[in-house]
Amino acid sequence: MAGGRWLLSMKSCCWTHLARGQGHSLAIKREEQLFIQNAFQFLDRPGFLIRLANSLGKPLNLAMSTLPEKHQRIIHSASEAALKKGLVVVTRTVNVDRPRKSFSRSEKKSRGLGHWHSLASFGLGAAGGFFGIVSLPVELPATTAIMLRSIASIAHEFGMDLNDPGVQLECLYILSLGSGHRGEDAMGSAYWSSRAAFSRVSGEAANFLTKKTAKEVIRAVETRTAPMLMRFLSTVAARFEIVVSEKFIAEAIPVLGALGGGMINAAFTEYFSEAARFHFGLRALEKRHGREAVEDCYLHFAT
Repeated sequence: MAGGRWLLSMKSCCWTHLARGQGHSLAIKREEQLFIQNAFQFLDRPGFLIRLANSLGKPLNLAMSTLPEKHQRIIHSASEAALKKGLVVVTRTVNVDRPRKSFSRSEKKSRGLGHWHSLASFGLGAAGGFFGIVSLPVELPATTAIMLRSIASIAHEFGMDLNDPGVQLECLYILSLGSGHRGEDAMGSAYWSSRAAFSRVSGEAANFLTKKTAKEVIRAVETRTAPMLMRFLSTVAARFEIVVSEKFIAEAIPVLGALGGGMINAAFTEYFSEAARFHFGLRALEKRHGREAVEDCYLHFAT
């Protein structure tokens, strides 16, 4: 490989980059390897629907095509509105002092952040389960805002600069990670392929955000005068709608009722908080070891 070579010690299972021109090696620690392995098992495995079905103990054979057309339109509109309002959340986030913690401490702290936000979304889900799809245009944007607060908090915990438009877009990108396993590809990982696709559509959008205030961003989105940003939101929305549809159909099962709706909403928020924890944890490791090192270690678990 350019820039060095990679060794996998059979005794310690430790990925080591022997950097060119340096007299020492930079090893990925065992606890970091375990985190990367867990990230692979979460990010490259079946998505929200399968995990929800397993947690409920019910076979949920749900698909967008089974929904009436009018319900599909409601879900599409609600998802679009949720992402627009979510954009307000991330563009108005004010950065605080960046944490000075070890990776293990940041990883541990990030788990609790997701749990608290899941509890906060429980009541909204209960209302959604009780009132059904008529509540979705109100419930979904509110739930998405809670999720994005959790995602942004986790990103900050891992040392990301929330004032960086690129990081703000990454927070929205997390919402595209729940639509399920998409199979093998040239990169050997659905997660890394999705990141590559995200990078292609996020560059211009990030440049646009850099030059605009939050109010100007929302006005541009509402009037559709920011095509580069609309392309990014459309890319995220295409996958986010799949998960929203799964959530809605699960909540519509009569036996679950309002309590079940709250449980599903908590699972919904917990899922994306966990996706954020693994994504931004990987990003933090990339800053320490380099993207190539982390990606190679991640793909090792795919073989």
